[in-house]
This record gives sequence, structure tokens and C-alpha cells, in this order.
Amino acid sequence: MSANIKNSILVRVRIAFIGVALFTLLIIAKIVSIQYFSEADWGEKARTTDVRLKTIKATRGNIYGDDGSLFATSLPFYYVAFDPTVSQRSTERKAHFDANLNALCDSLAMFFGDRSAEAYRRRIVSAIRDKDQYLRLNSHTVNYREKKRMADWPIFDQGRMKGGVIFEKDERRFKPFSHLASRTIGYTKLEQKPNGDYRRIGAGLEKSFDTLLAGRDGQGWFENIGSGKWKPIHNEEEIKPVHGLDVHTTIDINLQDVAHEALLEGIIKHNADHGCVVVMEVKTGKIKAMANIDKITNTNKVTGDEIVTYKELTNYAVARRDEPGSTIKLASMMAILEERDNLKLEDTVHIGTKGTYRFHDRICRDAHRTPSGYLSLEEIIAESSNIGVAKLAYDIFYEDKVSQQRFIDYLDRFGLVKPLHFQLIGEAKPKVKSPSDPSWSGISIPWMSHGYGLQLSPLQLLSFYNGVANDGRMIQPILVERVAYADKTIREFKPNIINEKLCSDETLIKVQTMLESVVEYGTAKNIRSKNYRIAGKTGTAKRLIDGRYTNTYYTSFVGYFPADNPKYSMIVVIDNPQQGGIYGSQVSAPVFKVIADKVYARDLEMQEPIKREFEREEGVFPVVQSGNLNDMRYLSKELKLNVWDGGQVQDEYVQALRDDEFKAIKWKPRVIVKDEVPDVTGMTLRDALPLLENAGLRVEVNGIMGRVSNQSHRPGSQLIVGSTIKLELS
Repeated sequence: MSANIKNSILVRVRIAFIGVALFTLLIIAKIVSIQYFSEADWGEKARTTDVRLKTIKATRGNIYGDDGSLFATSLPFYYVAFDPTVSQRSTERKAHFDANLNALCDSLAMFFGDRSAEAYRRRIVSAIRDKDQYLRLNSHTVNYREKKRMADWPIFDQGRMKGGVIFEKDERRFKPFSHLASRTIGYTKLEQKPNGDYRRIGAGLEKSFDTLLAGRDGQGWFENIGSGKWKPIHNEEEIKPVHGLDVHTTIDINLQDVAHEALLEGIIKHNADHGCVVVMEVKTGKIKAMANIDKITNTNKVTGDEIVTYKELTNYAVARRDEPGSTIKLASMMAILEERDNLKLEDTVHIGTKGTYRFHDRICRDAHRTPSGYLSLEEIIAESSNIGVAKLAYDIFYEDKVSQQRFIDYLDRFGLVKPLHFQLIGEAKPKVKSPSDPSWSGISIPWMSHGYGLQLSPLQLLSFYNGVANDGRMIQPILVERVAYADKTIREFKPNIINEKLCSDETLIKVQTMLESVVEYGTAKNIRSKNYRIAGKTGTAKRLIDGRYTNTYYTSFVGYFPADNPKYSMIVVIDNPQQGGIYGSQVSAPVFKVIADKVYARDLEMQEPIKREFEREEGVFPVVQSGNLNDMRYLSKELKLNVWDGGQVQDEYVQALRDDEFKAIKWKPRVIVKDEVPDVTGMTLRDALPLLENAGLRVEVNGIMGRVSNQSHRPGSQLIVGSTIKLELS
């Protein structure tokens, strides 16, 4: 190769290299210019560009009750928009549009009722003239059924591509049961911070399980059609959203309704500030109802009248802690019995006859006094003696710092010092001081023992009582048992054991007996039931406001039922009652009884069928055992039976008995007593059914023929309206 050719090639290579280098430098310079010197200009162009990638919101998961009842769901609503230019893109479409425009406008005017058909026509014609590809026809949304109906209207029936109709989806959270458990279900929303950023706030299950409920948003391309309006462009690049998971709770909607109504009635009756109820299954720790109600007082600006409403605003059961008052005496007595296992229920404590006792510089007072000046350990709890518990706790645990700490250690062992780590965000942490705290003093042990100087949430206290009901096994309460995608369970939640054994078996039997005595003859004897046994404890505490105790009260009742085989535990709290009583026995305990009665009435498993057959006289024909008197007389006459009647019996229902003296059948009246379960054994279903249903009972029948041979509710027992009675026919 000659030297000239070689030099020529080298020159060309150098020129090419320099050209590439210059081109590269130009690209780098352009990037730097765009990045650092033209950022504002290009940002503005990005905001006004015709197409942009935008978020497509995922559908939020549902929240269900234990039986599948829907507590919260996202319902689709739609804005009705229109692209009238679509109908102008071919002669055929235009002809169809012109022929049906009046009918469409008539439908719009009739449906929305906010403007005339002619007004709608002018808006659409104007949009065609301005080549407006997006016209929102109305500011109101339509639901799914209305959208389906609109899709059959003239022009709209051609769909989006040919007719131009646009249904913009706008999902909204909806609670089918409205106020029921509304604070437990909760909410979430975006809140703007002072710096302009947004954060998600909320409460209840919606907030606590937000990550699972929310799903994962998708992305899609949207076209800017002016005036800040964006129209979706559906193509293969669209990333579809992943819908949120469904949350299945343990709440029984029927028990929730019962608890809510009973609590509301109690708050109204006593003109209280607020209250809460929690119902829990003893063996599983599953919460079956959680109700919270606030009294809200406003003034009518026109008349000046006070307006009172009631709503669920705060979850007091979980998020609020208060000094519990006498309900803590159970824990104190349990600690006392564990420390002194030789103590018996009948052992007595001298509390005096004046109802006062001095601890250092403070006076402890009893609301109830005893003439003898002595109370047994069982009576101390049954009669709720502050002095009795305080003296025992002081004598046993006050000796030194080690002994004092041992009392706190017992409370810790009983699950009252640490949080429950409940499934809802915002759980109140217990406030229980120890001997190392600066505020600890000589009265700390006696005052804490009867409910002052420590703070607990209602749920925390209920969990402890539930452990006593559950043979000493304390379980972490559970509100959500699983999350699922459609029918597929993604995650299950099992209740954890907080303490396998709260105390010894001997102590457990003693404290269970004490709790039953509270209802049998003690402070809550007013809620004793004929049908089942209740065990529990009343609580009354003066409210601490701004560091001072006031003459306002925090009342409560916590317990379980049936006492001999506990199935449910429950706590009722009513704060600041202002009429009709100030004690837990007067205010909260009756609400407990109302709920317990209705729970018992609807739960057939709690009602043991009566096995024995009721009075059935041998030798009496089965067809005339028992029933309506006129029917019995008619049957006896038709069967030519010898009846000793004399016309003396006038009762509507009777039982047939044998009279050996007159060798005949005689009638024994079946007296129907108000508020007592009737005796329908021996009756036909024709007689028994109206008699029971008129009394307010629901009837469940086993068997297809014969007379009533057995009934689940004992005749003469207290009648609970709405309860279910089982009848067996044979």
C-alpha cells in the first residue's frame, strides 16, 4: 500500500473519530442543558403533554363478619361523560347520532332532572362544534345498576368506540350496617401535611389492615383532552391493578346489634358521656361484639335548643385507659390468695363499722357498711369492700420494697402490666407504676388494690376476666381470623396464649366462687337470672380530671356466663352517668344483663333441653292429653269418652287428668302467666305454636307428627322475648 493511500485512510479515520466525538459532546451538552438549564420548561411541557402514564387505583378489599355479613365494601359509582366527536367520524355514525340525539337528551333530562332536554342538546352540539372530546354530562354520579340502564339508551348503546359514552369509575367506601361497629371497622383517608405532601391517616380495621386491604395500584396511559381532563387509553402496555384482600372478622352482626342497642339505651337512660361494650368467646378469645358510643351535644343556632346525638367516634374499649375501680379487686384478691394459700373463703377481716380506715395520711372508704364490722374474704368481693381488699394487700405486700414489687409482679403475671398487642392500631398501654417510680408512696399498694393509681383499657381488663372464666388460661383477644382473596385464604390468625395458668387451681376455684357471689347476693344481685348463672364484678371509680378526683364516676361491670360452663365474657363501661345512679351495679350491670339475656336466648347450645317428661297421666287417651278446652271437649264427645266437667273450668288451655272416683276424665287448667314460659307438653303443634309465638318466643320443631313430648325451656321459668324454644313431637 502506498504512503499516500495510507495517509488518506488515516485522515478519514481521524475525521470520523472527531465527528463522533463532537456528536457525543453535543448529546451530553443537550442532556446537561435539559437537566439543569431547561428543567422548568420541560416540566411544563410534560404536564401539558397529550399522553401521560397515570395510576389506576386498585379496588379495596371487603371487610366481613363471622357469618359473611358485609361490614365494608367499595362500591363503584360513575361519572357520565361523552365524546360527541366519535359520532361524527363517518356518515353512518353521524346519521345515527342525528336521528337519536333528541331521544338521548330526553333520557338525560328525565334521569338527572337538573336541566331540560333542550339544554342538554345545546351542550352536546356546542361540544361537537368545539371538537371537545370530553364532555361531563352531569356532576352527579350513578350507581352500577343505573349505569347498566344508561348503556341501553340511544347513542350510548353503541358503546365507547362508536357511541362515545364514557363511564368514569369512582369507587367509594360503603358500610351496609351504617353505625354498627363503625369505629371498629374504621376508615382511611389522605391528609395533606403543611409541606404539601400527603399521608394516610385512619383508624380501626381499615387503618390497621390498610396494606392488605389496599391491594396494588396499576398504571395506564391517559390522554390529556384539555381543561385538566384525562381520558384513559386502553392498550397492551397497561398494568392492571391487583385488588386488595378481604378481611374476615370474628364479629357476630346479631350480637353487635344487641350490644349496640343495649349500650345506647343505657347511655341515654343515665345521660352519660360515653360507653363501650365488648363481648368475647371464652375458649377462643374471639371478639363477637365491640360497641362504642359517644354523646354529642350541639346547639341549634336558630332556636338555641340543645341537640343531642349519639355516634361511634372513639374506640374506648381499645384505645382509652382509665382507673378501673373495684373490678381490679379480683386481681388483688387473686394475688393475696396466691401469696397466702392457706386463706379460706370464710376467713374474716375486720373492717370496722364506720366505713372508714386510715392508711398513713389518707382515708379509705367503703360505700357499704356491715353492722358486725367483719367480712369474710368471699363477702369482701361480693360486697365490694375497699377497706377489706386494701387491708389484706397492705398487710401482705407492704413490708418492704421486695414485697411491694411482688404485688406488681402478680399483676404482670395476670397480663395487666404489658400491652395485649391487639390487632387494632392504637391500643392503649397499661399504666401500672412500680416501687421504683418517684410517685410511689405508702398508700400505693392499698389504693392500687381497689382500683386507683393504675390505668387499664376495658379490653385489657376483660382479657384477664376471660382467663378466669377459661380455667386460668389467658388468651390474647382476636378480632380478625383470616384474610382471603375471593375464596382462597391467604393468611390465618390464631389467638396466642398470654398465660397458660394464671394461678393455682385452688385459688381459681375461690375467685370463681367470689364472682358468682357478687351476683347471687352481692352488689350485682339485681341482675341475677332464673335461667343461667352470671359471675362478675361491679366497678365504680371517681374520675381523675386535671390531676384531681371529681364527683363524676366511671362505672363498669365485667364478667362471664353461664358461670358453671362459661361461653361468653363481657365488659360494659358507662362513663360519667348523670342521672339514675352512679354505681356500676346501677348503671353498667343492667346493660350487661340485657345483653346476656339476649345472647342466652338466641344461643341454643347454652340451653340444655329438659329431659324429663311432664305430668302425663297413665290411662288417658293420647288424643286428649292437653290443649284448647273447646277442642278437648269436642274430641271427648266425638270419642264418647266419659268426662266429668260440669262447665266449671273456663280456662282456654287445659290438661286431661284421670278421676278415679268418677271413672272419668277431668280438666286441669293450664294457667298462662305473663313473663313465664308456658307448659305446652301434651299439646298438638296447632295449639302450642300460637301460644308460644304470641308470648314472643321463636319455635323450632323436631318431628313431623304427634304431640309435644318435650320442650327446651322449663315451664314457669322467666320468659325472654325473642328466644328460641325447641319442641319435640312424638
